Amino acid sequence: MEMKSFPQIKNAMRKKMDCSYKTYNNRFRDWFFPTTQVEREQKIIELYTSVSNQQNLAPVEISPPQNRILLPIRPSPPQQTSQVPGQLFSRPQQHLVGESSQHRISISTASTFTSSSGSSAYTHYDDSFSNPRFSVATTNSSWHALMLHARSYSSGEFLNAMRRLRDLVKHDFAGNFPVHFLMSAGVGMDYFIHLVQQCDTGGQNVFGQNPLHVLNPRDLGDQLISFLEYFNKRDPLPGVLLSQRDIYCVSPLQTLLQQPLERSMYQQVLKTFPCALISLRSLDTSGRCVMEMMDNASLRIKPESPTDWGKIQIGITETSLFLSEAKVQSGSVQDYGFHDIARGARGTPLFNVLYVCRICNQTCDQANTHTTSYFDQMICAWNYGRDCNAADEFGMTPAHLLVTNPRCNIDGSSEKPSQTAELFRTLLPRNYPNLREALHVLDPEGNSLIFNIATRGFDEILEYALALEEPSRRPAMVNACAKRPKGKSSSKEWSVLEAVVDKLADLDERLKYAHLTMSDRMVGRLCEESNRLKRCKHILMAAGAKIDPSITTRYKIYD
Repeated sequence: MEMKSFPQIKNAMRKKMDCSYKTYNNRFRDWFFPTTQVEREQKIIELYTSVSNQQNLAPVEISPPQNRILLPIRPSPPQQTSQVPGQLFSRPQQHLVGESSQHRISISTASTFTSSSGSSAYTHYDDSFSNPRFSVATTNSSWHALMLHARSYSSGEFLNAMRRLRDLVKHDFAGNFPVHFLMSAGVGMDYFIHLVQQCDTGGQNVFGQNPLHVLNPRDLGDQLISFLEYFNKRDPLPGVLLSQRDIYCVSPLQTLLQQPLERSMYQQVLKTFPCALISLRSLDTSGRCVMEMMDNASLRIKPESPTDWGKIQIGITETSLFLSEAKVQSGSVQDYGFHDIARGARGTPLFNVLYVCRICNQTCDQANTHTTSYFDQMICAWNYGRDCNAADEFGMTPAHLLVTNPRCNIDGSSEKPSQTAELFRTLLPRNYPNLREALHVLDPEGNSLIFNIATRGFDEILEYALALEEPSRRPAMVNACAKRPKGKSSSKEWSVLEAVVDKLADLDERLKYAHLTMSDRMVGRLCEESNRLKRCKHILMAAGAKIDPSITTRYKIYD
């Protein structure tokens, strides 16, 4: 077996690679991103074995490291029993090339630090690429590898390595900054201090994750609380960073509680997070509460570490106690809010004539109180602090419900698209600090909000929703793919634009013979729907939508 350089690995794998990047854990079910040390090392072995087995590649000499700084980037020693050979990531020696098989398997070389060619020792791939499940190379692999394996270095070595790499672009196209990767490495506070002094800490990536979503608190210990407070103070809007939800409606608090902590730390963490009760009472897009998430996390980790399983189980008890105490102090949870309004609820009937608002408990026809209109109810919900981004027990957020659920006016007529647009603007005003999480969250079927808006012909809402986001993120919004209905095609997914074009073609087919079987009023409604879909199509294309977007196009938010 011949040793190959990173450029040769890149060329050999070029046909199988399509750029994407992901830093999140296996809660993103359809990605199966390898996050544990054992999983990551196993994928590295599989990748290198696949490339090394190819023939007709010339041998390449690897220069030994010239000094201590140019050591190979290698994972930290496994904390649990690992299936990876113990010397797999051993430091390269001058006699390394052409000797034992374990040395030829090693893929961490000195060139990893010095090269900015885009080749990565930590590349993962899927043979079929029918589903973008794994991360593949970007031009920032040296930075990312350093962050992921920072635990293998002393604080001084880490700082010197960052200085060597300071001229490289720090973020990747999916919006992952170095701090995203360092958060998952399980290092102590001093590493983060070095990083934030040299790099932008970034914001939410294309998956809605801010860095705290991937925090591994292993080496933070008792500094975890001050660490969270530090990032909270750096936030331009204090509290937002700690409460932001990702595309599956999961907050940093909910992900952190799935980590094994000491018993005393759980209560301290819960008291540190602002609006902790809102996060604890919120569900994800699968309808799971935080207790279920924690229990699932403990079961996943139990085979590897029964001790960590016990810690998370203790955390469930502590979290339940925290919720019980909060319920005694604040009373029962008021469930009625944006979800019910989006579904068409008008409050509690009183004598079949009047309605009592279930938010402010006022009769809706009294002087100086609001009416039963959806608009007035939404204003009332805002005034009483209802959550406009949380998922309900079915995994639906108010924004998704608003565009997928038909409603009627007080006189019984169907709600017009212009009225729906007015409600959408009321639900998600321009100055709302958590706009991004509301715009990017998925529904239980995996459909994006833009998908649900465009395929229903809400052109006014589509234009407004795209205008709320930064221009660099709009192409990813309009190129998000969803699960294709059965029978449509052999492809498992389709893009927003393809779904709109498909629906438009079906509608035009119906219009060919509509005048023979339908009234003029129905024909007029179909024509109006067709025109709105056409406008949606043009809006999508103007924002960069493609019929068959590549993986890069789907997730690219930075150059």
